[in-house]
Amino acid sequence: MQSDPVQERKLQEEEIKLTATWVSGLGLAFAIAGLVQPLVTGTFTSASLLLFAAGYVLHLFARFVLRRWYPLENLDGPA
Repeated sequence: MQSDPVQERKLQEEEIKLTATWVSGLGLAFAIAGLVQPLVTGTFTSASLLLFAAGYVLHLFARFVLRRWYPLENLDGPA
C-alpha cells in the first residue's frame, strides 16, 4: 500500500502543531509556577524569576517553530 503524500504532509503538520501546543503549555505551567511561588511564600526569589523566564522562553520557542513551518506569507493562500 502506497502512502499518500498529501496525507503524510497533513499528519506532519498536525504533529508539529501538537508539539508546539505541548511546549507552549509547558511554558505556561512554568510561568504560572513562577508567578504563584512568590504569592505562596510571600517573598520574591530568583527561582521564581527563573521559572517565569523559562516559561516565556518555551512559549517563544513554540511560536518560533510554528512560524518556521507556517510563514506569514503562506497564510493567505495562493495569489
